[in-house]
Amino acid sequence: MDTLLTVKDVAGVFQVSKLTVYNMVKAGRIPAVKIGNAFRFKREDILKYLETNTK
Repeated sequence: MDTLLTVKDVAGVFQVSKLTVYNMVKAGRIPAVKIGNAFRFKREDILKYLETNTK
């Protein structure tokens, strides 16, 4: 089973605000799963994003 991260977790990994994470989801830059009113992120997806989008 995939480890799911919260918006706060992802914000910490990216070193950005939670609002920035929400904006990234809205723009389709990072995949998210909505559970109730909360977004969750697969750890693998976040790591893959970091690998492909860092200099």
